[in-house]
Amino acid sequence: MRENASWNALPGYSEHNDPVNQAVDFLNQDGINGNNTGQTAADFAGLPEYRWLEAQARQFHFHLSYPRGNDLGITFEPWHWQWRKSEPNPAPGGK
Repeated sequence: MRENASWNALPGYSEHNDPVNQAVDFLNQDGINGNNTGQTAADFAGLPEYRWLEAQARQFHFHLSYPRGNDLGITFEPWHWQWRKSEPNPAPGGK
């Protein structure tokens, strides 16, 4: 169960279902999101779109939910970003 929780949110705990701070999974125009069959997190993290998100997302109130080595123990998900209306510049991964 712990291993599954590092890859998938348990029922009722997905940021995608948060009524206030919605999360979104990004992909590029070629459909690379790092989460599809044959793709890895490194595939998405190597994209110019990811570098743009790292540099620009906070000004639009988005933050990377699960950076490498995050405090939650969730696997790195470079495609998964959460929007927080009240926090334009939160620290990534709870740090």
